[in-house]
Amino acid sequence: MLCDQTRYDPAGDVLVFVHIPKTGGTSLAAGLEALIGAEHYLHLRQHLIGKVREKRRHGLGFAASHLWRQAKAGFSGRHWLIPRGFDPARLDDMQLISGHVGLGDMPPTRRRALPLTLLRDPVDRFVSSFHFFRSVALAENPPPMHKSPRLLTWPIDDYVAWLADRGERDAFNVQCLFLGGTADFAPARAAIDEKVFMAGTLEQIGAFRIALGQALGRGPIPERREKVGAARGKAAPPKPETIDTIRRLSAGDIALVEHVRAAFAASPLCRAATQAPPAGTPAP
Repeated sequence: MLCDQTRYDPAGDVLVFVHIPKTGGTSLAAGLEALIGAEHYLHLRQHLIGKVREKRRHGLGFAASHLWRQAKAGFSGRHWLIPRGFDPARLDDMQLISGHVGLGDMPPTRRRALPLTLLRDPVDRFVSSFHFFRSVALAENPPPMHKSPRLLTWPIDDYVAWLADRGERDAFNVQCLFLGGTADFAPARAAIDEKVFMAGTLEQIGAFRIALGQALGRGPIPERREKVGAARGKAAPPKPETIDTIRRLSAGDIALVEHVRAAFAASPLCRAATQAPPAGTPAP
C-alpha cells in the first residue's frame, strides 16, 4: 500500500474506490461521499465482474459486452462507465470516483488516482453474494429462470458443488479479479503493493475509517449503515462441507485477504488509528 509513502493532495488527487461487491463497501462509499461532498463524487455505472453465475454459460456474452462497450467508447470519446447525464468535462473536477469496477477499468482523469478498496473473508463474501443476487433476480417479474435457473432454484450447497465440478475458480476469487484481473493471488498482490493507496478488511473497518481520515487530513470517515441484506438471514446456512469447498476454491482470495489484513495492520497509519482515543473523548 502507498498510504505511508504518499501524501494526499486534495487539489490534485482523486480517490478511486474499487468497490468489490458484498464487502461492506456501500457504507464506506456513503461515508466518503459525506466527507468529500456530493458535488465532487462520481458513481460509475455498474460492471459486475464478480456476479455469482456460471461463467461458461455467460462468460462469452460478458466478454463480448465488455469489448463492445470499450469499442463504442473509443469512437465516441466518452468512457463507457461514465453514467448518462454526467458531463465528461466535469471528470477532472471529481475528487472521489467509485463503483463495482475493476481497478484497470477506472476512467482516467488529469488528477493523480489514489485507489482504495475494502476486502472481506471470502466465504462470508461468497455466501452473502449468492443470496444477494438471488434476491435481486427473484424480485424481477417474472424471475429470469432462463438465465440463471440454478442460482434461483438450487440450495447453496448444490450450487457450490456444481460450480466446483465445473472448475469455476472465478466465482470464488472475485476480489482477485477486481484488483488483478485474474483469479490468481500474485497479480492482485502486486496491485495492492504497487498501486493501491489504502486497503483493509471489513473486520478492520473501524481502524480503516480513522486511518483513511488521517491520510486525507480529515477526521474519521463518517459511519453510514447502508443496504443491510435480509435474504441471507432467512436462508439455511451452508453445510460444513460446502464451506470447506468454498474455502478450498478461494485460494487466491484467501491469500489476498490475509495479505491485506497484515499489510494494513503493519501500516503506521493503522497503528496510529488503533491507538487513537474514541471520537468525543476529552483531551487529557
